[in-house]
Amino acid sequence: MIRIKTMALGIAALAGVGLALACGGDDEKPKGKTPPLEVVIEGPAKADAGSRIELDGTQSTGAGALAFSWSLEAPAGSEATLDTPKTELSSFVPDVQGDFVVTLEVRDSKGRIGTATSTIVVRSFPVASAGGDQLVFLGEEVVLDGSGSKEPAGLPLHFNWLLVERPAGSKAALSGADEAIARFTPDRAGSYVVELVVDNGGQTSAPVTVEVEVTPDEPGWG
Repeated sequence: MIRIKTMALGIAALAGVGLALACGGDDEKPKGKTPPLEVVIEGPAKADAGSRIELDGTQSTGAGALAFSWSLEAPAGSEATLDTPKTELSSFVPDVQGDFVVTLEVRDSKGRIGTATSTIVVRSFPVASAGGDQLVFLGEEVVLDGSGSKEPAGLPLHFNWLLVERPAGSKAALSGADEAIARFTPDRAGSYVVELVVDNGGQTSAPVTVEVEVTPDEPGWG
């Protein structure tokens, strides 16, 4: 969570100071002190693409009622927009990775205007899916499907399948190890474990595995 605060002194307040200096005098009656205008943004400094980012301007202060106006500068290709940009609370869902710059403008009843800006660094972490475990017969081709893997920002995925465990003596090898669909044909009965990792060119998923259990022979019909 990051808290950005700025202070502003508007034209009206500066004019008031000048008038007081010009008039002066010991018989002047003291006037109530105008509170400073402070613009505060509370929100995350980092976030993941696809997750909602909540923005809070409620800690901003000034004279009388405050008017709020949020704006968003998003990276190229983003279609993200702010919800409720004219209230003290706003939010948006980043749809690409990169820097999202949020600005809050606050106007108080004295006509003073202040702004604060916050930059949120958004990363996009893909999620690998290798499908469920399988039970096959010896010599039967195994099809591994990683097409259920997800990339929150819609970036293209790169696939990396790896045969991490196989029975002793097996020489089985994967084909299509860098594609969404990979295959291999078991040459020994037993357990095979295949790992899948996907990346979007910048961030890499956690590895997931699928276990393939191979039985010696297909049962006969009779």
